[in-house]
Amino acid sequence: MIHMPLLKVKFPPNVVLVLSNFFNIVTFDFFDCTDALQTMFNLQNIDYYLPYNDEFNLLGYSFNSFILNLGMPVFFILGYLFLLICYCLVYKFHEPLRKWLS
Repeated sequence: MIHMPLLKVKFPPNVVLVLSNFFNIVTFDFFDCTDALQTMFNLQNIDYYLPYNDEFNLLGYSFNSFILNLGMPVFFILGYLFLLICYCLVYKFHEPLRKWLS
């Protein structure tokens, strides 16, 4: 339901406003992390990534860059990978913790 305006389904303006407010909650964008993503992935200036059209811009897909549109979940994925690597290293090399983790 949140992404229906992207399919050119016509909604009244008040419904589009409510959907655009829910979009930040649904996509886990708790704060703006575009500066951090630009630094981490060496992306160009934000003005280079224009939105596809007004519907995309209205729903929060303000850029045509996948990483910038994904936003906060990039950090969740990177954090999960970091924890997975730490778990594998601890499990392989530390005998007392291996017994505790098993």
